[in-house]
Amino acid sequence: MYDQHDRLDNDKPKYFLIYDLETSRLDLIGQILSISFLLTDAALNPIEGYSKDLYGRLSILELPEPEAINANGIDLAISQKEGLVESELASQIHSFIQSCLNRCGSHQIKLVGHNASRFDLPFLRTLLIRNGFNPYFYGKILYLDSIHLLKHAAFEIDDILPFDKENERYSLSLNNLSKHLLKNTTPQSHKANEDVALLRDLLAYMKGKFVALWETKVFDTPVDNENPFYSLSIDMNNYQPSKLNFIKTPYVLLDSNKNMFLMIDLAKCKLENSINKESIFYRNISTGFLKIDYNANPDKDIMDLAIKAKESLSVWNCDNFFEKSTCDIEQDIYRLLFSDVNSLARILNVSENNLPPNLSDDMKEIWLRFRLKAYSFTNSPHQKVYDHHLKNYAQKRYIDGIKLNKFGDIDKKSSTFSDMKNRLAQMIDQAPKDKLAPLLSLKNYYETAYITKFLRD
Repeated sequence: MYDQHDRLDNDKPKYFLIYDLETSRLDLIGQILSISFLLTDAALNPIEGYSKDLYGRLSILELPEPEAINANGIDLAISQKEGLVESELASQIHSFIQSCLNRCGSHQIKLVGHNASRFDLPFLRTLLIRNGFNPYFYGKILYLDSIHLLKHAAFEIDDILPFDKENERYSLSLNNLSKHLLKNTTPQSHKANEDVALLRDLLAYMKGKFVALWETKVFDTPVDNENPFYSLSIDMNNYQPSKLNFIKTPYVLLDSNKNMFLMIDLAKCKLENSINKESIFYRNISTGFLKIDYNANPDKDIMDLAIKAKESLSVWNCDNFFEKSTCDIEQDIYRLLFSDVNSLARILNVSENNLPPNLSDDMKEIWLRFRLKAYSFTNSPHQKVYDHHLKNYAQKRYIDGIKLNKFGDIDKKSSTFSDMKNRLAQMIDQAPKDKLAPLLSLKNYYETAYITKFLRD
């Protein structure tokens, strides 16, 4: 599923909605535990009355990864008392974004997050969709990943990216960027509201220093569909004082639509002396990054290879390139049709007997999980039925492991509960005193969560 409203904003932005979120795990089946928003004008001045901090409560299905809690420091004893159930969290997020759109009138809003295209945005969309809300807001929301903006600036400005000596590579982390550019001495807190404020400061710094870059797009377009072009990327591992090195890679456009490009990596074809589907790369125009060297002229060998590659791979296009993923539906919520997204709100609260006929297995699974999350187990005559479903879910997710990789013969699966408990025990043994409370709170949650009754030896 691809958003028919996704597009790139080539005009000067009028409003920014900066956001950050913290989660119970890295895979998209997890939950958002805290999320913060800040609406600003074009100069990044906060608009009074349009900031929001929201906190989530774990559902009956969720057991957080210890690494996530160790990083974000969320005390589950507090969040389970004060946080919102997921359906209400999704409702308030959707309502707040809509209120920002109403405030901004006819102007589009650019939603800005750090590393958002890879993490925050998929998490946010997954949360909204599985709770019955369309996350696309009729094309009035545009997207900017601040990492893409920094990469674009790096082609024009020397010494903009910090070099992480410990890992021997350039760093794009918010923590290292704030130290390097803002001269911050306080480590990043990984609290959503503080990270939003930090990102706003970083964006304001960049706007003050590099106004022209701030107003430009971060996704270049090839001159034409037939001739090869050179993409530029930062050599993240090759450090030279005050100067970045760039990798120049020849591509040719295979197909495109308003949402995406399919490009053939001609360097890969040449290196492997082979032209196959693995040489095709996908780029999302709205949420991706592409920098083209328009001054580079491909030689005859690359021109000839481009013609041969396009002819050999002409069977592939934007409509048939993607196979249907085989991972869990919440790990790839985009697998749903647009009609499914819009119909979820109508079916999530109906009984099983009233579900539409011929409902897909993916839709049935989302419906079942939503119902399990919403169910009250106090003196219920249906508890045996729900326990049956919970036991099956616990087995599938926390004993067998849910498949996370979209494609491929070798499955990457979610952590088992046994492994999570072992990792948590090691973290507790090694944690300094000031980091111990959230981990002990997680340990208590593991011991008392209802779903763990199905996971005990």
